Amino acid sequence: MNNYDSKIKFEEIKLKSHYLRVDEKHPLELLVGLNDYGQKTIRFIGDFKKINIKGTKTIEIKHFKVGDSYIISFSLVDIEYSDLFYLFCNDLIDSSRKTKQEDGYEFIVNRYEKWRHFGITSRKYLTENEIKGLMGELLFMNETLFDKYGISKSILAWTGTEPLKKDFSFNDRWYEIKTISKDIVTISSLEQLDSHYRGFLILFSLEKLSPDAPGFRLNELVDEILNKLLKESDKANFILKLVQAGFYKEEYYDQFVYRVVKSSFYEVTDDFPMIKKDILPLAIENIRYDLIVNMLEEFKRDKI
Repeated sequence: MNNYDSKIKFEEIKLKSHYLRVDEKHPLELLVGLNDYGQKTIRFIGDFKKINIKGTKTIEIKHFKVGDSYIISFSLVDIEYSDLFYLFCNDLIDSSRKTKQEDGYEFIVNRYEKWRHFGITSRKYLTENEIKGLMGELLFMNETLFDKYGISKSILAWTGTEPLKKDFSFNDRWYEIKTISKDIVTISSLEQLDSHYRGFLILFSLEKLSPDAPGFRLNELVDEILNKLLKESDKANFILKLVQAGFYKEEYYDQFVYRVVKSSFYEVTDDFPMIKKDILPLAIENIRYDLIVNMLEEFKRDKI
């Protein structure tokens, strides 16, 4: 990643309907500028067949032709999301640096789809269980993984926002994070613990507090992590993962305050009590089960 800063580029442009190429070395014909309405815009120019894709209430998408060239443009509609739009542009530019011009349109569209839902005002809030789950993943990443693996590697390893994957997956091990309020932990899919290599089950016991009490709040935890991210690529990847998790910073989440009563690490070995996919009949697609935490003591570890 080259850590492109589109904000600086946009600040160079003062006139409507004026665009600058992102840089001369980029393999794609990507430009940033202001459209006819003065909205910040990133556009790709190439020879492609149009794909029908949806914009959002934050980003407007247009396809058009100028001369012999076809263009797709992404324009910022809601200026309150300017910082996020800069990150979107930075990610689009940096992630496509190894893409050939003839493959550019497909790459750009696919990359946009990963960001598509940010800024939709009709979005739904996370449930309380989802809030606690996301908080556990962020606490573990912030307090443990950043020191152990480094910031960039930890963010890239965060795959819990994707279906049927461990919360964090590295070359040598994986980590599944659970938040609990009683002596039971629910394993909601076979893929959460079943694996051919070493992993850990991390449990955070959370106590809910009153909204005005001191404790952990999701918005504050996100801000704390963002303040540690010095690379724009890390910020873009982190925000993209939050978007995939369905989280957008909203005042609504400040009413959910928690205290970490304790955290525990359990090594998931071949003897760990779990259901493995290879022992199930083929007709069974998935299964959900509960583990009694106080019966896992032999697998408890002081460190990971």
